[in-house]
Amino acid sequence: MAKGVLRPTDLASRHRTVLSAGVAFCALALILVAILSYRSALIASQAQAANRLALQVNGFVNSLEKFRLLTPLIARRPDILAVLASGGDDEDLEAALEAMTRIAGMSGAAEIELTYPDGEHISMLGGGLNLGLRAVDQLTREDISQAIEGRLGRKLIVAEQGRYYVFSSATRVGGELRGVVSVWVDLGQTEQIWALSAQPIFATERDQVILTNQDIWFGRNVLKVDEQLESLAVGSSGLLRFDSLFGPLLIQSKMADHDADGMGDYVAARTIDPLLGWTFYALEPLRRPVLIAAIACVTALLFAGLMLGGLWVIFNRQQQQLSLRRKDVASALWLERRVRDRTRELRQTQEGLIHSAKLAAIGQMSAVLSHEYNQPLAAIRSYADNAQLLFQKGRAEQGQDNLARIGRLVDRLANLSKTLKT
Repeated sequence: MAKGVLRPTDLASRHRTVLSAGVAFCALALILVAILSYRSALIASQAQAANRLALQVNGFVNSLEKFRLLTPLIARRPDILAVLASGGDDEDLEAALEAMTRIAGMSGAAEIELTYPDGEHISMLGGGLNLGLRAVDQLTREDISQAIEGRLGRKLIVAEQGRYYVFSSATRVGGELRGVVSVWVDLGQTEQIWALSAQPIFATERDQVILTNQDIWFGRNVLKVDEQLESLAVGSSGLLRFDSLFGPLLIQSKMADHDADGMGDYVAARTIDPLLGWTFYALEPLRRPVLIAAIACVTALLFAGLMLGGLWVIFNRQQQQLSLRRKDVASALWLERRVRDRTRELRQTQEGLIHSAKLAAIGQMSAVLSHEYNQPLAAIRSYADNAQLLFQKGRAEQGQDNLARIGRLVDRLANLSKTLKT
């Protein structure tokens, strides 16, 4: 076998090494594609949720802003000051209630409430949203106590009638407290607006859901990841908050009653309003990033399969080409051996022919020499016999003539022998 031609086993070993490295590279690339695509999809989903959250929170905060400004303005109205100064005179009270009804109708306030310094209070709805507090307890209500201290009072109130956010502002004359004006804002209208959103939105105060477009989530606790196991152990419901390794915040809804509508995994965008002290969340389903990552993985897997399949086809073709080359080399060597053997046979035949030709030439030469010698010898024999007879008969001259002829023939033979020797 000629040098430089690989053996099929060596080439197959190289191909296996390359394919193994290719499979390892494709597996690593597949993992990276899965991680990067999943993280990118999570970030995109969170950005989408953040845009939606910013729009909803801005709308909600702006809707409360007008009531924040409206409350001090109502506290400075003369008719409100008059009813608070008169201690509840019927005429002043009727005028104040009429003004409060008109203001509530124009602003959209759910209730306007007046609280006297002694804790007694009246409302536009005549106690329709009254919490049933005693006069002493009324003064200790958080928003009213803040207003008495000179601040704009704020408080979230959850009552049987619904959820309300209350702004309270104190009314003073000459620095003397005359009462507190409270404007109640119905948060149910905000929930109705949020209900138009296909995906969950909710707000929490002290990690408890106080506002949401998912009714089953109201009042649930948003548990941190370290509280998860304890919560699951006692079988309580809640929203589990995970700090994802991939960046975005993840929310898992876990319902104790196994309500399928309230369960799911989500990507969360979160923002905190410093004035309200609430944390707002907007969620996007986690299945979308998972689906995108799965599609990316399938695409990468198909590409890797095509690449490895292409390598396998190339290597198989190389293997076939190597086999054909080895067959060609083997055929060339076989032909070379056949030519060498045939040449040797031809040489042997040629040598035999040359030897035969030599023998034939020697035979021909022997025949010529035999003829050239036999003829003079026969003549010499004949002349010698005749000379003997002539001498016996006394014919010496003729005998001498035969002897002379015999001498010439002997000279001829001598010359022939000399020529053959030369």
